[in-house]
Amino acid sequence: MGLSFYREAELPFLEAKNCTAQPICYQKHFHDELSIGVVRKSSTSAWCDGKSMELAEGNLISFPPHMPHACQPQAHSDWSYDMLFIQSDWIHLWVDNPTPLQNLLIMNDQQASACSAWMTRSMRAFQTRQTPMEIESSVMGLISALIHFSGGRQNLPIRKGRERATFRIAQDYIHSHFREKITLDMLENLTGVSRYHLIRIFQSECNLPPAAYQILLRINYAKKELARKNSEQPKRSITEIALEAGFYDQSHFSRIFLSHVGAPPGRYASSL
Repeated sequence: MGLSFYREAELPFLEAKNCTAQPICYQKHFHDELSIGVVRKSSTSAWCDGKSMELAEGNLISFPPHMPHACQPQAHSDWSYDMLFIQSDWIHLWVDNPTPLQNLLIMNDQQASACSAWMTRSMRAFQTRQTPMEIESSVMGLISALIHFSGGRQNLPIRKGRERATFRIAQDYIHSHFREKITLDMLENLTGVSRYHLIRIFQSECNLPPAAYQILLRINYAKKELARKNSEQPKRSITEIALEAGFYDQSHFSRIFLSHVGAPPGRYASSL
């Protein structure tokens, strides 16, 4: 039985919850935030907005703030699910038309699969303590997918003449501060462009979102430090380099380094 909550201090408008093998029956209640859930194992009987329903494994449900709901998992089941709680004020910062999110949404099949993939990315970002930009970008992807599959559309005009200048401003800032915590809110305030537009501009200019761009700068910095062979300086530990590069801890660094370089940090350093 396990129940875990995840938060990031730089993103107070988001909270994640993972429940594994906890056969608890939730009485009628509501949340102040938009709530999005995915059933990972087994099934549950649910009641929401006066309607009774069955949520099977893989189903996704989204309900707006203050909508009463309750659920009762299948008896003697290994029920597990993920939840995200998202404050509406943050959504209104970058979503032009949040109307689809103001209704009860239940998805299955291909729609649920597409949105669930973003949910998985968001949960993994919380659980592995990824950067605030990685977490926020993943949740933004989830919100955008929900709006898309519920029939909504984002009206996101971008002034072509400003794209390159905006990209350069954000890019220069990330280069100067890549070892620090950078949030999309910081970049939004810096450029005067909404975070959603900013991600689109980055994708257009370099085929990477800002979060991935920052990670690559951290990896390249760590590679240079691991490759140093200066007899005048004592050998530095991988943990020291990981923390200096901006990673949360050595395990996080090693996992990301391996996925980008193809070898763990220790092997990379010893092969030079």
